Amino acid sequence: MTSRLIDDAGLFPPAQLAMDEALAADAAARSGPYAGTVGAFVVPASRLEEVAASRVRPPQVSVILDRHVDRALAHVAAFDAVPIVALETPRNVDATRGELIETLIAWSHVRPGRIAVFCEVVGGATPLTRVDDALERLALERRTSRAFAAKIRTGGETPEMIPSDELLTHVLAACARLDIPFKATAGLHHPLRSKREGMTQHGFLNLLVASAVAHRDSDAFATIQAALEEEDSSAFVLEDDALIWRDHRFGAATLAAMRVELFSSFGSCSLTEPIDGLRELGFLE
Repeated sequence: MTSRLIDDAGLFPPAQLAMDEALAADAAARSGPYAGTVGAFVVPASRLEEVAASRVRPPQVSVILDRHVDRALAHVAAFDAVPIVALETPRNVDATRGELIETLIAWSHVRPGRIAVFCEVVGGATPLTRVDDALERLALERRTSRAFAAKIRTGGETPEMIPSDELLTHVLAACARLDIPFKATAGLHHPLRSKREGMTQHGFLNLLVASAVAHRDSDAFATIQAALEEEDSSAFVLEDDALIWRDHRFGAATLAAMRVELFSSFGSCSLTEPIDGLRELGFLE
């Protein structure tokens, strides 16, 4: 369930660590008891040379394309220090229309199936019609390149930047229906939905369970939203071979398939907070 679930975004706000600090923290997490939860190290394309120059390197990276995309892809092409497993489009840039998507399609066709391409499709203020247009375009591109996937921005510095439960429910159901994997980013430091700093923030365990519901039945909108809104920790039970939320049981094989086909991972600027949260729930020993 938690294998490679948390991508290390320590370079980004609010942590915004220096490169040497971020790489040292990443290495420490990968050598610790919960190493299996750590996914890719997230780095801007313009800073790939810093990773290459470091003595401490992560085993794999996910690259955020800078806004000068051609230049960013040139950095990617020149980088061979460690494997690149994914590209992610710039923050708050609609990658599914105009020249950017055409550039990414051409780039992906040269490297079929080797590197995932996550295109941001939603933030707190994204209109629903625009979300649908973006997902339909990704679904179209996935007919010829399975590399394309969605990126969902689930948090931010102000309440307006956090997508509503209704919007997030719609996106999860649509991704499941259209066979589009996604990764999430921003605000997912804690397992359960909670109110922090005056804002209601989504929980990554809520998101995982809601994704499992959507993966099983993309029309179960009320249940997907209820999973996103769950705040009672006792409603979640982890068994040896299953995750249980209230009267819904998801076996290990079901969760493994969902992770491959729908909810890929989430980025967090802290690796300790999500892991500590899972330990407090008894999901990690």
